[in-house]
Amino acid sequence: PRKADPRLPWALLLSPSLAAICAAHFAQNWANYTLSYFLPSYLVSTAGLSQGRLSVAALPLAANAAAGVAFGQAADWAVARGHCPVLAVRCAA
Repeated sequence: PRKADPRLPWALLLSPSLAAICAAHFAQNWANYTLSYFLPSYLVSTAGLSQGRLSVAALPLAANAAAGVAFGQAADWAVARGHCPVLAVRCAA
């Protein structure tokens, strides 16, 4: 067996690919938190939605969360049963 290269973790941390992944993850999280925080006040002040009707505006976000869990479970089931290779599931995600 090959010995692990002790320089590998540092090379990985300094790679442009990892920096791009971190930047994309930060940007996605920033956008999600910004929308979650400011969307209700925007809908009330600018769009004229009442506080009681904000639950209707949250339905797409709740549906997205439920779909994420459901599709994750379905992907795990498909991989466990051998219907789909792991790489195909990762590429589809």
